[in-house]
Amino acid sequence: MWKLFVRKSLAVVTGLSIVVPLLLSSHFHAGVAASPPAFSASLDSKRLRIDAHNVSAVATPDVQALRRRILADPDIQHREKPPDLPSISLPNAPDVDLSFLPYVFMAIGGIMLVVLIILVAPSLLRYFTTLRRRGATRHALVDGLDIATVDEAMRQGQTAAAGLDYRLAVRLLYLASLLKLDEIGALRYDRALTNREYVREAAGVRPALAVTLRPVVETFDDVWYGYRTLTLAGFDAFEATVKLLMAEADQEAIK
Repeated sequence: MWKLFVRKSLAVVTGLSIVVPLLLSSHFHAGVAASPPAFSASLDSKRLRIDAHNVSAVATPDVQALRRRILADPDIQHREKPPDLPSISLPNAPDVDLSFLPYVFMAIGGIMLVVLIILVAPSLLRYFTTLRRRGATRHALVDGLDIATVDEAMRQGQTAAAGLDYRLAVRLLYLASLLKLDEIGALRYDRALTNREYVREAAGVRPALAVTLRPVVETFDDVWYGYRTLTLAGFDAFEATVKLLMAEADQEAIK
């Protein structure tokens, strides 16, 4: 019986909440018809703000008391609680052992070091070989003169030629030629090698220089070992060939 009364009361309240706004709306529209446009817009905005709270304001005291009793009913106040959402547990990130990374970096560094050594080793070998050649093996003892540089050999040769000792002058200029070719890596100056071996070694490294070196070697062999007498004109021709060899060696060194 009580529940039937509650349902009827709710129906009355609902009907009032629908009818009263309509009555108010028709009342407002009647006034709007005779009003200017600006006033009509103002009334429309006021009409839109009428809601359920306006309904309770215009209701009679009995209706308000009935509304309070209905809302105080425990059955009406009861609301279903929303279901609890299931807890979602994210999977933990797998533990990764990174202790091996230092060893990986060490291995990569070792490989890079080996590659660097392989690339640099030939250049270092050539460099130290050149230093060795320019060391004790470059020194030649010629008639008591310790010759170690190209300029020194040329200077001593020109001094011997000025003293008309063309045989010694040829030997000193020939020595200057070998030292010059040793400087640019065309051959390795070694007093244990023969003159023909110098030509073959130069031909394998710098063939163009070997062509110019050959007549220098032949003249030296004829004068020094064959004791052929050399005139001033013959020495001048030999000296010109030696200077040509020097110039070609400088050009080859630039390449």
